[in-house]
Amino acid sequence: MIKIFEFIFLDIYNKEYRISIYDSEGTTQGEIKTAKIYGQDGFVLNYEKDNIDIVQGGIVKSDVAFSIVNDGVLDNFLKDLQIYENRYLVDIIYNSNKLYWRGVMLNDYITFEDSKMQVIDFSCTDGLGLLQNIDYKDSIGKLDSTLMQFDSDAYGNGLIDVISRALSFNPVIKFFNFNERYINYRTDYIANEMLNDWDALVYTNILKHKADTTLLVSPFADYTIKETLAGNRLKVYEYKNCYDVINECLKVFNLCLCQRDGCLVYF
Repeated sequence: MIKIFEFIFLDIYNKEYRISIYDSEGTTQGEIKTAKIYGQDGFVLNYEKDNIDIVQGGIVKSDVAFSIVNDGVLDNFLKDLQIYENRYLVDIIYNSNKLYWRGVMLNDYITFEDSKMQVIDFSCTDGLGLLQNIDYKDSIGKLDSTLMQFDSDAYGNGLIDVISRALSFNPVIKFFNFNERYINYRTDYIANEMLNDWDALVYTNILKHKADTTLLVSPFADYTIKETLAGNRLKVYEYKNCYDVINECLKVFNLCLCQRDGCLVYF
């Protein structure tokens, strides 16, 4: 991963913020380009929860928008952004080294002219919403997990195992190094202290099989029997997406999951 752009601005309290764009597939670090941030906001951070019921858990998604004045420095990047989906990542740093937010750039940017300047409006997401487009396939188990096959004594995963597996498909995870912790448990969203892993999430198992004596499958996948013209009967699997799987796990204990300070937090 290499950094390709860096945009710096000061807020009303004279605190410095730095928005950086990374090429997650880049290997050779070159010149880090910059441009002027347009407008007085610097960036806008929004949070959204599918279910607004305050007593029901679930995923809380976040997104960031910011605008850059393009004097030509962004031209080639804009072309690549259209071509390579989920390749370009963003982080926001303040006070020189404190992480504020991380995300992936979307390719639905907007271009407009203001006083003969070309301005590009960028949109970014924390990647959680992108998990709705990815099937959850459990690779933790015995026998051929890619086919969702498990033998009869295959024990279930803890809820946190399932959540971690589903989150691993988020492009933002590319920011983290091997064995680096990217999920924290806190008593609430604004809590500063980080607690140890909650036993209930670790030891509450998701059983890996249903009442199917011929093929034991994950509870997050089901199948229908299809018959070919030749008379062969086949099982066609229908998987739940990673987003829905995480939501189901969280709601067991009425937990929420969101990003804070660039790390995923459940509370």
